[in-house]
Amino acid sequence: MKTTVIALALALLLMPNLLLAQSRTSPAARESVRTETRQDNPAQVCLDLMNEARTNPKAFSDKHLKALTTPAARECYAQMQSMAALPAMTVSDVLLAAATEHAEDLKATNTTGHVGSDGSQFWERIERHGEWSGNVGENVSYGLGDPLAVVIQLLVDEGVPTRGHRENILNPEHKVVGICFETHPQWSKVCVQVFATSAQ
Repeated sequence: MKTTVIALALALLLMPNLLLAQSRTSPAARESVRTETRQDNPAQVCLDLMNEARTNPKAFSDKHLKALTTPAARECYAQMQSMAALPAMTVSDVLLAAATEHAEDLKATNTTGHVGSDGSQFWERIERHGEWSGNVGENVSYGLGDPLAVVIQLLVDEGVPTRGHRENILNPEHKVVGICFETHPQWSKVCVQVFATSAQ
């Protein structure tokens, strides 16, 4: 049964943070790996970071949010310090196709938001590529190309009273996700994330 639709997007800018990654090689080589990974597969890095936030929220918030001082950031930190761990999300080809479709449309039309240039809503775009059930949601981030900065931006959710972006990432009903990074004429970068309980 299709039950819940959550749709939120707002262009919020946070100061980008450096993505920390482990490597068996030297510090210089680790930095090269970090840079190459961000450039070659930012969607995978973004997924890994969101799953880190879900599966170990206390450690993630200690590492990435503790030093932030805005009210929204402090609220997010407190929430993640007290919440239970959630299962990791996996990639859905159906959701990836929907995210890619919308990211490419936003790029081509130099627009923002959830409504496609053809008037489509995000759940309708999912249905072009497959079927979904349970909860679905979509996050859209603008202006940030670094996956960690995107994840922190959406978790903190500054300026969004409902904290809907944070809810999408930390929703225990969201089991699968599709993520696409694209260039954007106005905002330089756009990241579209589409979530669901199930999609196939």
